[in-house]
Amino acid sequence: MKRISKRLFGALAPCGLLLALLLSGGQAAAVTLTIGTASGQVGDTVALPVMVTGLVEDVRAYEMEMTLTSIYGQCVGINTTGTLSASWSVSYLSGVSTVTVAGASAAPLSGDGVLLELLYELGPWSGSPAVSFGTVLLNEGDPIPTLVSGSLSITALPVINIAPDSGLMAVGDSLLFTTAAGTAPYTYTSDDPAVADFTDNWLHALSPGFVKATSEDANTITDTTTGQIEVRAFHLTVGAVTGTIGQTVLIPVTLGDPTGYDIVAGEVELTWYAPYASFAGIETAGTITAAAGWAAPMVQAGPGQVTVVMAGT
Repeated sequence: MKRISKRLFGALAPCGLLLALLLSGGQAAAVTLTIGTASGQVGDTVALPVMVTGLVEDVRAYEMEMTLTSIYGQCVGINTTGTLSASWSVSYLSGVSTVTVAGASAAPLSGDGVLLELLYELGPWSGSPAVSFGTVLLNEGDPIPTLVSGSLSITALPVINIAPDSGLMAVGDSLLFTTAAGTAPYTYTSDDPAVADFTDNWLHALSPGFVKATSEDANTITDTTTGQIEVRAFHLTVGAVTGTIGQTVLIPVTLGDPTGYDIVAGEVELTWYAPYASFAGIETAGTITAAAGWAAPMVQAGPGQVTVVMAGT
């Protein structure tokens, strides 16, 4: 009996070894799908590779869903030129945060490499978001791949800041502009050169109206004022005087050159801190209104304010 057992064991042992070898030799390597990496600035369109490795079984069709938070970008297309899917029929459907790619071919995929590229338009946010797989099918579910997420590296667009952001000028005035950040030299332009125009970084007021100013740096990065620069026809200036308590003083109100504007009437309101002074009257002798033969102005005064109404004859 012992001899028979030994013979049976001796006969079965090689078969067991052969079975073990067959099982080991028939084990397929794991298929891995990997989303790669890509980088760019907000507004760029970049190619994000989807790669396959460990492919030993026939794969004649695939359907893959990839996700990216929409604030970081949108898939705007795919590229198969030069990839393993170059000869395949491939289509894609892009949603708010997802893109689904489907491909099929009579000939199976062969080798490791880039399966296809996803074309992402980056922004409006910058950052380093993940791009992950959703549902993935190879053939009708066999083989089942290992999935590895990828990422995008998105940098914000460089910015510059023009100053001032708004302004008030009179014809003949000049206003200095500066730019923070960016790369010199800077070029300054006005959106209405007939109203105000630049010489270097000085804006010169030419006629009444409104303009916006733009600065552009050496790398063509621009910034435009969000407020308006208003140009008025001329200055109306309240002068400065000194006096002692109880003294009556004349405060001049001067007007810039009004030539060409055909001014035949006007109304001026002045205000001050009432406890400091009270209105005592006006003096028109030697003024341009007197020289023009205008009638005596009408005056309405109250605590801390006076309104003067003038008209020509």
